[in-house]
Amino acid sequence: MQWILAVLLGIVPMMVLADAVPQAVAAQAARNPDKYLEDLAVLIAGFGQDGAIDAAGLQNMVAMARADARAVALRRLQGADLDGDGAIGGVEMRIKAAALAAAARGRLIVNFGKADRDGDDQVTGTELQFYANQAAEQAFGADKAAAVLAILALDRSGDGRVTLAEATAALATLAPVSGAREIRNELRVEGKDRPLPAMGLPVDQGA
Repeated sequence: MQWILAVLLGIVPMMVLADAVPQAVAAQAARNPDKYLEDLAVLIAGFGQDGAIDAAGLQNMVAMARADARAVALRRLQGADLDGDGAIGGVEMRIKAAALAAAARGRLIVNFGKADRDGDDQVTGTELQFYANQAAEQAFGADKAAAVLAILALDRSGDGRVTLAEATAALATLAPVSGAREIRNELRVEGKDRPLPAMGLPVDQGA
């Protein structure tokens, strides 16, 4: 637990438990080791450097996931800022809501209520930002961030970076990983961009 807290504080631990796979990693990997490794390969290719990922790269991934969730939350309400002053009045919201289909109208009304912290029928710029930040934390909170940063414990060389080979070796103690070589070959040969890994990234469901 202490090493997870150290990573969350931005400190890369000098050592990790030898031959140990953190519970946060093991729980995800055990369900489908090949898929987990493929997601990790995408994470390393997208946020790492020279075939490995470190704490900074993982933290960048977490920050981007939160930023995406924040942007989604802002979009839910900013379309009702009819006069463009950065705040949303109840009158503006109801004008916007009247033009929407029933489900979308309901979502707008509910989200406006969540953002209106003092209940004065007005969402100020400050309230809007607070609402967006809260949505980001709910979508990708400390528990999900810890699960992502726990990947650092797969660093067997102690250099603060995790390669796909190190992850494969560590996860091999949990279950056979049949596709690891194919994943590495495919990334090396194709060199194509891949979508972000499905490691708990928030999904915009319009709510």
